[in-house]
Amino acid sequence: MQGIFDEDLDLIFDFDWYIMPVVNVDGYRYTWSDDRNWRKTRQIYDFTTCIGADPNRNFPVGWGGEYGASANPCDITYFGPDFFSEPCTFNIGAYFEFVLSELNVIYYQNTHSAAELIMYPWGYKCNENDNPDAEDQDLIGNIVRALFLPLCSFILCAIYVYLQGNDALAEVSLPGATPYQVGPICNIIYPATGGTVDWAYDPTWAGIKYAYSNELREGANHPIDIFLVDPEDIEPNGEEYFAFHAAVARAIRDNVTGND
Repeated sequence: MQGIFDEDLDLIFDFDWYIMPVVNVDGYRYTWSDDRNWRKTRQIYDFTTCIGADPNRNFPVGWGGEYGASANPCDITYFGPDFFSEPCTFNIGAYFEFVLSELNVIYYQNTHSAAELIMYPWGYKCNENDNPDAEDQDLIGNIVRALFLPLCSFILCAIYVYLQGNDALAEVSLPGATPYQVGPICNIIYPATGGTVDWAYDPTWAGIKYAYSNELREGANHPIDIFLVDPEDIEPNGEEYFAFHAAVARAIRDNVTGND
């Protein structure tokens, strides 16, 4: 944690952080050697010559649904022969089963690119009324949305948002700001069955109330392929991402948990 600002030390002392930098390790390695935009695992099956499943369609909640996923092993959104069929998703499930047995987990976050979104459940269905925590999830997402800006210093934005409240977010406009939308997965991007966020939130599985998925910056200079993000966007992406996590942690602590 070298180089962390003094004003951020509360993030270390007040929270336990569990971070998985890369989940689909084999798939990630393949993006460097063969296909820059590969998103599936590299699992080999005995019933097809096509390789891998989409990890973000391989979780139990809504798994195998007809919307936002595919039963075709050759498609990029193939949901796999069974939920948790991929080593990486199985290991996440097993790891969280252990963590949840020991700790009260209040927040879960997974990260993707690229669409500039802050999303919460549900992905496998589009009825917002079926999510009793949607209002709280939307509130936390919007409290921190203004902090997810490249030219907005964390302290300046935090003071502004905490003093002015949630309604001030619409007034925040800074040069170079990245506009992020907040809302349910199914409503602001597309239906996606078997996703990690639905599994993390669903009370019959992980049961974590504040479960989110972020889509980071698009590649501004590559309109045909928004996943090609330029090197100069790496550092601003990191600044936005740190600001997001710092803000959401404090927002949940100060507005929800009562400093517990």
